[in-house]
Amino acid sequence: MPYDVAYDDLCAIVHIAHVPGGLAGEIDGLYSSLFSTLDYFATYDDMEPSGAVVLRSPRHVLLFAVVGDTIEVLNKTIAIAPVAPAALCFARCPMCAASTSR
Repeated sequence: MPYDVAYDDLCAIVHIAHVPGGLAGEIDGLYSSLFSTLDYFATYDDMEPSGAVVLRSPRHVLLFAVVGDTIEVLNKTIAIAPVAPAALCFARCPMCAASTSR
């Protein structure tokens, strides 16, 4: 069952078990990397995205696939600001985010 989890303090939203229409199409314009295109994911990773993490500012869209008990981030070789990876990690791991607020 698809659902979304918003993390307002991180300006992030996690789309679980779905990728909203048009969101996947943003990655070409955001990253300009062959390794971060839907065609690359389907051809070389043999994966379709099953969810997305979106940061509002600066705008980032990371697509992921769930493989067993592992989350595989599909975007490859992209440049993002140093604070963004931490926000993306905490948005995907609610227990991590809770432990940093203490």
